[in-house]
Amino acid sequence: IGISDYKEIVEDGYFHWDRTMFVKEFYTDSGKTILILRPRRWAKTTTVSMAKYFFDINASGLANSLFAQSKLSQEDPEFVASHCGQFPVISVSFGECRASSWEKMETDLVAIISRVYNDHLYLLKAENFLEDHERLEYEAILKRDPSAHYKFSLFNLTAL
Repeated sequence: IGISDYKEIVEDGYFHWDRTMFVKEFYTDSGKTILILRPRRWAKTTTVSMAKYFFDINASGLANSLFAQSKLSQEDPEFVASHCGQFPVISVSFGECRASSWEKMETDLVAIISRVYNDHLYLLKAENFLEDHERLEYEAILKRDPSAHYKFSLFNLTAL
């Protein structure tokens, strides 16, 4: 129905409401978890995409250009300079899971988790960062091995 990828919206010049001040709110909120409750079509996915591009260490070069003209950059350039592209970000969207059975849903979830792990390959490539058992589990998840431990995989990734 619409475009929810913040990068695509900005780079292709689509009209959008500047929600970049939410990024600072996300960062300064003292809660462990942020729950975004808004009606359908409010751009929740776009807002999460924006936050991912802003904070993600994997997109640090891109982030500065995406946010150069934003309200956040204009109102708080120090915050942008000190936080943009500085953090590992785990972003998961279940929007593409539309399976008709539990087995198909499980396959979709395994693919999503594998993709998230792939986004953080630098953890696997860093020498002496992962213990042997962590490295084996990481590789199993990347390969979508049925014997991998998916149940706590996202939690385990946050602990690395």
